[in-house]
Amino acid sequence: MICGNDLSLSQELRSITEDTLRELQPEIFCTAGVSDILRRQELCHIALLGVSHPSAAGIESGKQLLNTSPGCQIIFISDNSDCVTDVYGTPHLCLILKERVGELLPKYLLRAVENVKDAANQVLTVTVHGSAWLLQQDEICYLERRGHNTYIIGRSHSEIVVAEKLNLLMQRLNPAVFCRCHVSYVVNFQNVAAYQKKQFTMKTGAIIPISRVNAAPVRAKFMEYLAGKG
Repeated sequence: MICGNDLSLSQELRSITEDTLRELQPEIFCTAGVSDILRRQELCHIALLGVSHPSAAGIESGKQLLNTSPGCQIIFISDNSDCVTDVYGTPHLCLILKERVGELLPKYLLRAVENVKDAANQVLTVTVHGSAWLLQQDEICYLERRGHNTYIIGRSHSEIVVAEKLNLLMQRLNPAVFCRCHVSYVVNFQNVAAYQKKQFTMKTGAIIPISRVNAAPVRAKFMEYLAGKG
């Protein structure tokens, strides 16, 4: 997301972003106010927020954005060095002065992407009744699709219910440890107590079936996981 009242600066930021992240084909949303994306209730991975003076709305907007997109990488852009101290009240990646945008923004965009990737392998962010929840991935035991909902079961038997389908959630889970073993189940190898040809026994005691069509690829992936641990 690119947010600010300076249209020419926003256009420059968009151009730099498109050029730097061309291979990722990012979805870029430009707006004059962060409330636009908050109303859309969409996760924002990287935000470029314009800040022109210490009391600017951009600083407060960053705080609001982090409430709905906790892992968002915020980069403040300012033409006023007096803002440097004030932005530290809001967690952010960096502040770049306007005159150095062309020089510094590409580097920090790439760093932001790496931070997003690292976070994706550690935390799963889901939306429950309009609020963003951050779930530690290693705490997730398995996911089960029942009817129109997906149940995320934790090691402590905790249960969180979301509407997202398994295939969409899988895109945000660490592929090295999470495996779709059945049309209705995804298991976390980190929390497997025993493996048999037709089922996993989880550390919680839950028995998770392995479908016949998935048996061979699941075994191969589990053996690869065990080899990596050794």
